[in-house]
Amino acid sequence: MQFLKKNYEKILLAVVVVAALCVVAFLPILVSQQKKKLNDTENQVIPRNPKPLPPLDLAAQDAMLQRGQSNVNLNLGGLHKIFNPVRWQMKANGMIFPNPAGHEIDILEITKITPLYEYYSLETVSASQGSAKICM
Repeated sequence: MQFLKKNYEKILLAVVVVAALCVVAFLPILVSQQKKKLNDTENQVIPRNPKPLPPLDLAAQDAMLQRGQSNVNLNLGGLHKIFNPVRWQMKANGMIFPNPAGHEIDILEITKITPLYEYYSLETVSASQGSAKICM
């Protein structure tokens, strides 16, 4: 019993080392079994005569590329009248005509252009009220 009390650490270390050696000796056997399983599944999964894939239909992508390479002319004053600053109305028969009330912008005239200067000055500071007045 005294031998176990004095050397239990060494005995425990020897048991762990022997177990590790057993695991290391058993690893090549596990590796070879896994390789055999992988080879068997590889041979089973791959068909011997696979049928060819159908040819790809790239007509939609080619059409999109052609549309992307062509120039686009944007006409904002055409028939749609969305971005035109004139008010347009539709008669009962479906005819579109410009409303004469929408031509006010055409008669505007610039008479004088002057820069806008703003002056800021401190008028008074009052310590009793705790506020300052700023005039523009």
